[in-house]
Amino acid sequence: ARLFPSPLPADGSGPWLKLGLQNGDTGIITKIFDQAVSGGFDEKTTIAALSGIATAVSQRRIKPTSDLSKLTALLDSGSAAAIPLAGALGVDALLPALVRIANSEDPGEQLRLPAVDTLGNFSSPKARDALASIAGEAQSPDLRNAAALALAKNHRATAIPLLASIAADLSDPKQSRSFWQKALSSKGIPKDLAKAFADKPLSPEIAARTLQYIPDVKEHDALLKLLRKQAGSAMVKSYDSKTISKMAASATAKGDPQRGELIYRRPALACTACHAIGGAGGKVGPDMTSIGASAPLDYLVESVVNPGAKI
Repeated sequence: ARLFPSPLPADGSGPWLKLGLQNGDTGIITKIFDQAVSGGFDEKTTIAALSGIATAVSQRRIKPTSDLSKLTALLDSGSAAAIPLAGALGVDALLPALVRIANSEDPGEQLRLPAVDTLGNFSSPKARDALASIAGEAQSPDLRNAAALALAKNHRATAIPLLASIAADLSDPKQSRSFWQKALSSKGIPKDLAKAFADKPLSPEIAARTLQYIPDVKEHDALLKLLRKQAGSAMVKSYDSKTISKMAASATAKGDPQRGELIYRRPALACTACHAIGGAGGKVGPDMTSIGASAPLDYLVESVVNPGAKI
């Protein structure tokens, strides 16, 4: 602390900036913050300083003691690094700037989406109202989904009806998968959504489609039970033996194992949550290591399209 330069080099050269961000006390973090928000660093170093301060706040619980509202100028200038720092600081003085970014069409979704997610860290009614408005009115499905999911962090009662409404309208597989992966990562949301769907049922088609995105684990029991009931006959699609044989023949003629492995390993599909290859992966479903050598191809096709045919 005695040796720490003031000000630091504008280009961040030397060891001091990194050392201060990683190990500095409140006084040093405050010095770096004040220099960053007053334009004392070049653009690249400002980004590094803001990101490092956000880490110090969230991981070491060390927060600058100066006027935190000074960050507003960087938020209004479109600094992407200022957005997560605003969320880490969590002071209401930064809320108006975050709301402006979240509602503005000028910066594009590359800034609006982080701003929406950051608003979820605030428990104030102003943050709640801004997120509820975006979740209900935004033209972009990504923004609507992000706002409802962010709202669930601190305003669950407001978020659940919006999440249920979004889930009832999901049709794009990529958006559906992303929505449900994020929704299910928040504790308690599956049970809350089960209650919402009980009061306002999904269509059989949507319920059946939704089932593929819900992992069959204990904390999802209530939601899965309800979705299966609401799906009814829509959950079962008939593939006769002739169709399955044609699919198996097509796989033999055109199948590409390397492409298949790439698909299997896509994080968004979460295949490894239930299946394993060479011991790496989940244990809920069959191990895939030698499944092709131990089972006929038409049986494998049938197991994918009619998973309940043979158990």
